[in-house]
Amino acid sequence: MSARVANSMSRNVFKKALSTAGRALSSTRVEAEAGQGLVRATLAGDGRIVKLHVDSAIGKEGPKAIEELVAAAVNRAHDRLREETRKQVLQSLPPNVDPAMVLRALP
Repeated sequence: MSARVANSMSRNVFKKALSTAGRALSSTRVEAEAGQGLVRATLAGDGRIVKLHVDSAIGKEGPKAIEELVAAAVNRAHDRLREETRKQVLQSLPPNVDPAMVLRALP
């Protein structure tokens, strides 16, 4: 088999795996918190923030601390979503595909 054909097959397998994972992620929600639960961020599978909870006890903190806690919660939720995305993609791969090849292609 030529390298061109193999490369085309690899792209097709990868696209199919991403499509399957995308369907699974469409209903996924991930949540992360910061400040011992004072701030919680919930993200949809496409990365949009669907909920941001700020506990009323945070009022004692200054604006800078609140900004940092919100950023930390959102960033942690994005990290969890990235891991969930990787997991979903790997689960959707056929057994003959090298997972390392696919992981290198993910952000």
